[in-house]
Amino acid sequence: GAFWGSGLLYMLFAEFRDIVRTIRSSHFGCVRAILFEYFSFWNAVDWAAITSGAVAAIFSSATFFYIDQVNGLLPGMVARSLSPGPADAREAYESFAQEFFVAVEQMSSATSVGSVAIVLYPFVGMMRLFKSFQAQPRLAIVTATLKTAAPDFLHFMLVVTCVFACLLVSGVLFLGQDLEGFSTPEHAFRSSLLAVLGHWDWHVLEEIGHLRSAFWLWVFSIVLSLISLNMLLAIILDAYSYEKEKASEDKTLLQQTSEVWRRHSQ
Repeated sequence: GAFWGSGLLYMLFAEFRDIVRTIRSSHFGCVRAILFEYFSFWNAVDWAAITSGAVAAIFSSATFFYIDQVNGLLPGMVARSLSPGPADAREAYESFAQEFFVAVEQMSSATSVGSVAIVLYPFVGMMRLFKSFQAQPRLAIVTATLKTAAPDFLHFMLVVTCVFACLLVSGVLFLGQDLEGFSTPEHAFRSSLLAVLGHWDWHVLEEIGHLRSAFWLWVFSIVLSLISLNMLLAIILDAYSYEKEKASEDKTLLQQTSEVWRRHSQ
């Protein structure tokens, strides 16, 4: 815990140091220097890591605090519930019960928020690993591939989204009266996503009509599962081949490690 907190404080100090350096070297004001010279995608990843880590630490500590509070109130709550006492003690019981359930609600809220932050933190950590990989050209091929493929990917996703929406509507109109999985747009969206991944129950589809089900399924599979997914793969492979060719002359990680070790040994 102390090591993790020290790492977060070091990241926070490093980011503020970069902000100060950017402002001092900039010819613009503070706000414009931060927005146009300091701020970038990888800085946003660093701030997301700092924020999620701080939120996780704060709400995890709050969760332990509220758990201790609930554990301290629980024996009294049980005792008062089993032995209510005279009628004039009802107000005291209600006051104690309200205090207990408020503590339980606070514990649940802190646990919920802390769990979300803890779940998101590994994903942000993964993005920071990609930032670290930028220091080695061969390791940076993956992020460079995604960056190169981004424009074609966005245009491709626009086309595929429109096609998917049309096929989804056709599924609702074509199959929705007989199948629960296509009875509403929400159900059809889930069923269509599963169909893209190759998960469908042909025996259920066949019950509403062999020809009708086969027609929709063949059109859906050919347009999305076969053509569109292979086009997506082609876009990524084309960008990967381009970036791999650019990095072919750079040193590998093993070569860099051996060179550093050789210089250190001299």
